[in-house]
Amino acid sequence: VTLTANSGSKVYNGQPQTLTGYTGAPEGVTFESVTAFGSGTDVGEYNVTFSDGAVGKISTDRKYIVTAANPGKLTITPLALTVTGKSDTVKYTGSLQKLDTYTVAPALPTGHALSGLSYLAQGTTVGDYTGAFTGTATIKDASGTDVTANYTIKAEPGKLTIVADDT
Repeated sequence: VTLTANSGSKVYNGQPQTLTGYTGAPEGVTFESVTAFGSGTDVGEYNVTFSDGAVGKISTDRKYIVTAANPGKLTITPLALTVTGKSDTVKYTGSLQKLDTYTVAPALPTGHALSGLSYLAQGTTVGDYTGAFTGTATIKDASGTDVTANYTIKAEPGKLTIVADDT
Protein backbone atom coordinates (compact mmCIF):
# COMPACT_ATOMS: atom_id res chain seq x y z
CA VAL A 1 0.00 0.00 0.00
CA THR A 2 0.96 3.63 -0.45
CA LEU A 3 0.63 5.78 2.66
CA THR A 4 0.33 9.55 2.54
CA ALA A 5 1.05 11.76 5.53
CA ASN A 6 -1.79 14.10 6.48
CA SER A 7 -1.83 17.67 5.22
CA GLY A 8 -3.60 20.55 6.86
CA SER A 9 -3.69 24.21 7.66
CA LYS A 10 -3.56 26.00 11.02
CA VAL A 11 -3.67 29.69 11.94
CA TYR A 12 -0.58 31.19 13.59
CA ASN A 13 -0.90 31.26 17.41
CA GLY A 14 2.66 31.96 18.55
CA GLN A 15 3.18 28.37 19.72
CA PRO A 16 4.59 25.28 18.01
CA GLN A 17 1.82 23.47 16.13
CA THR A 18 1.86 19.88 14.96
CA LEU A 19 0.15 17.63 12.47
CA THR A 20 0.27 13.85 12.71
CA GLY A 21 -1.21 10.81 11.02
CA TYR A 22 -1.60 9.40 7.56
CA THR A 23 -4.08 7.93 5.09
CA GLY A 24 -3.94 5.04 2.65
CA ALA A 25 -4.07 2.06 4.96
CA PRO A 26 -7.07 -0.20 4.33
CA GLU A 27 -9.79 0.15 6.97
CA GLY A 28 -8.83 -1.52 10.23
CA VAL A 29 -5.25 -2.24 9.11
CA THR A 30 -2.37 -1.01 11.26
CA PHE A 31 1.36 -0.81 10.74
CA GLU A 32 3.39 -1.08 13.93
CA SER A 33 5.83 1.82 14.53
CA VAL A 34 4.68 3.75 11.45
CA THR A 35 3.99 7.39 12.28
CA ALA A 36 3.90 10.68 10.42
CA PHE A 37 4.71 14.00 12.08
CA GLY A 38 5.28 17.65 11.17
CA SER A 39 5.75 20.74 13.31
CA GLY A 40 6.16 24.48 12.86
CA THR A 41 5.60 27.78 14.66
CA ASP A 42 5.85 30.64 12.17
CA VAL A 43 3.81 31.24 9.01
CA GLY A 44 4.93 28.90 6.24
CA GLU A 45 4.88 25.32 5.02
CA TYR A 46 6.39 22.43 6.95
CA ASN A 47 6.86 18.83 5.83
CA VAL A 48 4.86 16.10 7.52
CA THR A 49 7.11 13.07 7.17
CA PHE A 50 7.10 9.40 8.09
CA SER A 51 9.25 7.79 10.72
CA ASP A 52 12.35 6.06 9.40
CA GLY A 53 11.73 2.61 8.03
CA ALA A 54 8.06 3.08 7.10
CA VAL A 55 8.59 1.71 3.59
CA GLY A 56 8.81 -2.07 3.79
CA LYS A 57 6.79 -2.37 7.01
CA ILE A 58 4.31 -5.24 7.07
CA SER A 59 0.84 -4.76 8.56
CA THR A 60 0.10 -6.35 11.92
CA ASP A 61 -2.26 -8.80 10.16
CA ARG A 62 0.64 -9.61 7.76
CA LYS A 63 -1.52 -8.98 4.65
CA TYR A 64 -0.09 -5.64 3.49
CA ILE A 65 3.31 -4.05 2.97
CA VAL A 66 4.08 -0.35 2.73
CA THR A 67 5.51 0.24 -0.75
CA ALA A 68 5.62 4.07 -0.58
CA ALA A 69 5.30 6.74 2.10
CA ASN A 70 4.48 10.17 0.66
CA PRO A 71 4.96 13.33 2.74
CA GLY A 72 2.22 15.78 3.63
CA LYS A 73 2.29 19.51 4.41
CA LEU A 74 1.46 21.53 7.50
CA THR A 75 0.63 25.07 6.42
CA ILE A 76 0.57 27.81 9.04
CA THR A 77 -1.33 30.88 7.87
CA PRO A 78 -1.16 34.44 9.24
CA LEU A 79 -3.40 35.50 12.12
CA ALA A 80 -5.67 38.26 10.80
CA LEU A 81 -5.86 41.23 13.16
CA THR A 82 -8.12 44.26 12.99
CA VAL A 83 -6.97 47.45 14.69
CA THR A 84 -10.01 49.67 15.27
CA GLY A 85 -9.75 53.31 16.20
CA LYS A 86 -12.09 54.56 18.92
CA SER A 87 -15.38 56.19 17.91
CA ASP A 88 -17.44 58.46 20.12
CA THR A 89 -20.07 61.16 20.07
CA VAL A 90 -19.41 64.15 22.33
CA LYS A 91 -21.04 67.54 22.98
CA TYR A 92 -19.52 70.72 21.63
CA THR A 93 -17.31 72.46 24.21
CA GLY A 94 -15.49 75.05 22.12
CA SER A 95 -12.20 73.27 22.83
CA LEU A 96 -10.22 70.74 20.81
CA GLN A 97 -11.52 67.22 21.53
CA LYS A 98 -9.56 64.05 20.79
CA LEU A 99 -9.86 60.28 20.58
CA ASP A 100 -6.47 58.56 20.65
CA THR A 101 -7.03 54.91 21.57
CA TYR A 102 -7.62 51.77 19.56
CA THR A 103 -8.46 48.12 20.12
CA VAL A 104 -6.94 45.00 18.58
CA ALA A 105 -9.06 41.95 17.76
CA PRO A 106 -8.73 39.09 18.16
CA ALA A 107 -6.45 39.28 21.18
CA LEU A 108 -2.75 38.77 20.52
CA PRO A 109 -1.18 35.52 21.73
CA THR A 110 0.16 35.65 25.30
CA GLY A 111 3.39 37.61 25.46
CA HIS A 112 2.94 39.34 22.10
CA ALA A 113 2.67 43.13 21.98
CA LEU A 114 1.82 45.59 19.20
CA SER A 115 3.73 48.88 19.03
CA GLY A 116 4.61 51.64 16.57
CA LEU A 117 1.04 52.61 15.71
CA SER A 118 -0.74 55.80 16.80
CA TYR A 119 -4.33 56.85 16.29
CA LEU A 120 -5.98 60.24 16.41
CA ALA A 121 -9.43 61.65 15.66
CA GLN A 122 -9.81 65.29 16.64
CA GLY A 123 -12.06 68.26 16.10
CA THR A 124 -13.29 71.51 17.64
CA THR A 125 -16.54 72.42 15.92
CA VAL A 126 -19.77 70.48 15.40
CA GLY A 127 -19.24 67.75 12.79
CA ASP A 128 -17.74 64.36 12.02
CA TYR A 129 -14.00 63.75 12.13
CA THR A 130 -12.60 60.49 10.79
CA GLY A 131 -9.59 59.26 12.69
CA ALA A 132 -6.26 58.34 11.16
CA PHE A 133 -3.50 55.90 12.01
CA THR A 134 0.15 56.88 11.75
CA GLY A 135 3.29 54.79 12.05
CA THR A 136 3.99 51.18 11.24
CA ALA A 137 2.65 48.37 13.37
CA THR A 138 5.26 46.01 14.79
CA ILE A 139 4.47 42.91 16.85
CA LYS A 140 7.09 41.36 19.10
CA ASP A 141 6.90 38.18 21.15
CA ALA A 142 7.84 37.89 24.83
CA SER A 143 11.54 37.52 23.98
CA GLY A 144 11.50 40.70 21.87
CA THR A 145 11.65 38.92 18.51
CA ASP A 146 9.80 40.71 15.70
CA VAL A 147 6.98 38.35 14.64
CA THR A 148 5.01 40.87 12.54
CA ALA A 149 5.34 38.65 9.44
CA ASN A 150 3.03 36.13 11.14
CA TYR A 151 0.10 38.56 11.02
CA THR A 152 -2.05 40.41 8.55
CA ILE A 153 -3.09 43.74 10.03
CA LYS A 154 -6.10 45.73 8.89
CA ALA A 155 -6.61 49.25 10.30
CA GLU A 156 -10.15 50.59 10.59
CA PRO A 157 -10.34 54.23 11.70
CA GLY A 158 -13.10 55.35 14.01
CA LYS A 159 -14.96 58.63 14.04
CA LEU A 160 -15.31 61.54 16.46
CA THR A 161 -18.72 63.16 16.19
CA ILE A 162 -19.18 66.52 17.87
CA VAL A 163 -22.85 67.52 18.35
CA ALA A 164 -24.37 70.81 19.45
CA ASP A 165 -24.80 71.30 23.19
CA ASP A 166 -28.51 72.11 23.40
CA THR A 167 -28.52 72.58 27.17
